[in-house]
Formats: sequence, C-alpha cells, structure tokens
Amino acid sequence: MKVSQYLAINEDEIVQLRDSHDEGFSGYYDVVTDVIISELAMDSDANIIYNKGQELFAANLQALKDIIGDRPVRIWATVRFDMQDSAGNNDLDLTKDFINEKIDTITQNIKAVVDQYGLYGVDYDWEYPNTSAQWKAYSKIIEESAKQFKVSVALPPWGIHLSRAAAQSVEHVNIMAYDLFDDRGDHANIQWGTIDSVKPLLLAGFDKSQLLVGIPTYDKSAYAWPEFRGNEETLGKFNSIIRDYPYIDEDGAQKTSDAYIQSYAEARDKMAYAEETGLGGVMIFRAKCDAPYTYEYSIHRAIQDAIEH
Repeated sequence: MKVSQYLAINEDEIVQLRDSHDEGFSGYYDVVTDVIISELAMDSDANIIYNKGQELFAANLQALKDIIGDRPVRIWATVRFDMQDSAGNNDLDLTKDFINEKIDTITQNIKAVVDQYGLYGVDYDWEYPNTSAQWKAYSKIIEESAKQFKVSVALPPWGIHLSRAAAQSVEHVNIMAYDLFDDRGDHANIQWGTIDSVKPLLLAGFDKSQLLVGIPTYDKSAYAWPEFRGNEETLGKFNSIIRDYPYIDEDGAQKTSDAYIQSYAEARDKMAYAEETGLGGVMIFRAKCDAPYTYEYSIHRAIQDAIEH
C-alpha cells in the first residue's frame, strides 16, 4: 500500500525542520511512502523553473533526504507546464500547442533534473484539459515521459479522457477527491470522496492498484479555509465539524460557518477501505495542514492505525 503526500515548501523551511530535529514533521515519514515536492515549472522554451531558485531547491531536497534517512520513501517532484496568455492566465490551448511542439525538449529537460537530483519520478497536474485535442496532448506528454522516467498524475474524479496507453504508463494516480460536498456539507466523506471517486478512474482505464484516494487536511467553506492543524484539539478523534468557524467574506464582513474537516476516524476508514478493496492506497493533500505527527490523532497517524490493524 502506498501513502503519497504533497509537500509545498516555503523558503528554507525543510532545512530549518531538519536542523531543529522537528519530530512533528519527521514522524510523517514513518507512514509516507511517496512524497511529492511541488516546486518546479516550465517556461515557454521548456526550461525548468525552480520556484524559489535552484540553490534553495537543492538545499531543501537534501534536507528532506536527511530527514527521511534510511526509510523507504520515494521522492517525486511536480512539474507544472501550464502556459499563460498575455494577461497571465493559464491557457489550455497554448499548453496543448506547447506540448505538441516541444515534447522532446520537455522530456529531455525534465529527465536531466530527475537524474541530477536523484528523484524517483515526476508528478503531472494539469488542471484541467477540456477538449479532445487537449486530452490527446496530455496523453502524449505522459506516454513520452514514461519512456524516460517514472510518472504519476493528479486527476479529478470526473471527465477523464486520457488514452489507454497513457493510463497504463503511469505508476499511480493521486485522485483529487476533495472539494466535494454532500447535501449536509460534509467535505470529501467516504461515499463521495472515496467510493464514488474511484469509479471514473476505473472507467478511464486505470487498474485499482494504481489509484490513491485523496485525503484532504483542510476544508473549503465559503471564504474560510480552515486546516486540521490548529484545530486538532477541537476535532479530536471522531469529530469532523468546527462549528461557527470565523472568516471574512469578499465584502470584508466578519462571518461564521460550519467547517467540515476530515477527521482521524474518516481518514483511518478511507485507508482501511483502500486496503480492503485492492486500491493502491491514499494520498494526503497536503502535509503541513495536518497536525504534527506527535499529536495522537493526526491524519498521518490515522492512516498508520489502519495499516497496523
């Protein structure tokens, strides 16, 4: 079973966590099997862009390797290849043309980074192709990349039109099974966020063993984005609702709403469901929104609970 984890990095944050011997962070890697660093992009000439500079990327990556130590954790990097229009907005057709025109340079430059930094592979997250030509281009970059290095993809649980060859080329899929709400307002519950989210991926040609179900460590309620971290004592082991969570609306008014955050018990049940039904595992989005691993009811510990029992 796999437990993948998305990790966004601020400045030299991982270096600081290593140097401070932060067990609340390092403990995550007793559970995580695959960590995905969200730090790389491409320009219109297919050159790699290091979001905070190459030197800082290298320092944080080395610090992460030091924290992981000899634990069997694979390190991936997300490479974003979205092209922008003149106003700075992502343009799906420009991205499609970029892939079709520069596929060889794209894959060569990414492989160079994979080799230079000893990455296990690359994770693609293109949000979201919506024409057959765009999906064909996405299939192309996946298929061609997989000939040179390991590829995973992040996909929503709807509207997937990758080629069968592309589906068979990826090592696993990180299912973005969040921002899904039932009639009561529950966020990514086990029905919508797990059972129903798997079905479109199976129909798209993926095997169950490739599928990692997304577990969010945040909620999106109106303009409020509460995280599990900072609210762990309120949530405890079974609670998934923060009543009257305060937020500021678009007009600057102070308001409150109920926030539905994945509970320890729900995360444990999702991992148990994945094991019971032959799925590949789960994906945590994202690392630093979870409570520290030193807290007994963190989401990472919930997943470990399911694995052990």
